Amino acid sequence: MTESLMYAFMAVDEPLDELQMAHVQGLSSWSCDSPVSLVASSAAKPFHADPRALMEQYFDLHLALSPWGTREVIVRLPQDCLSVPLARRYGVEAWSVSEHTLVVLRTDFAEEAAEAPVEVMLGRLASVRTELMAGDRRALYLAWLASLGRPDHYGIQELQELESEVEPPVPAGLTALGPGLCSLAEVLCVDPRLLRFAGRTSPDVQSHSQEHQQKLSQWIHQLPDVDKNRLLLQALQGAAEVPVRVRRPLPLSRASHRSVADLLRAAVAPSCVDAA
Repeated sequence: MTESLMYAFMAVDEPLDELQMAHVQGLSSWSCDSPVSLVASSAAKPFHADPRALMEQYFDLHLALSPWGTREVIVRLPQDCLSVPLARRYGVEAWSVSEHTLVVLRTDFAEEAAEAPVEVMLGRLASVRTELMAGDRRALYLAWLASLGRPDHYGIQELQELESEVEPPVPAGLTALGPGLCSLAEVLCVDPRLLRFAGRTSPDVQSHSQEHQQKLSQWIHQLPDVDKNRLLLQALQGAAEVPVRVRRPLPLSRASHRSVADLLRAAVAPSCVDAA
């Protein structure tokens, strides 16, 4: 693993002004030279700020990589896009501040160093925030899978203790992850065997149906020109995906919820492994 803590922050909806950039620099001891991003490494100098506090006030996306196997993604969303109780059904840390909901997508089981720079990895996750804002819950389910670690690391007694625990609601589309969600699965080190078996009860639903496209078109048509221009500029600069606030939650699986123990056993069963 890397020998230092790596941090990356991104402002998506509103770039920081000069006063905010100065405040961030004062809190973190790192120079904030960009109104839309901050990248820091503890190998160069200490990072004194609390990432959660920075996210509450200034940024919309955050990724931290540690040398002991922890990877943490924090996403800040408009509060009406995701409720704290719903996020917590997937076992993720979540809280509300002002008009925002913040969720933490995390793993403690990263066994290898990240191959790409932290800021590149964070940029690949921009669409995950967009999808969460549109009602897609697959990122939450992926974070829950990541929390399980490797299924072959569980002993008999541990599996017995998990017989009474069931998985959270299974969202549709787990077998057709887009680039952003694939990147999230890689960042969180989701075991591919768990994901493969979990997807068996996930309905095959197109994430962008004709109905959703129509709602999105109506939403864009109703936007004031100043907001349209701002979002277009962000898209052209490649700083982030265009925020989509037209919510269309993907349907959940109608299959009965499996126990966590059954999910872990099935993921390492010969039939599932051979399917790889």
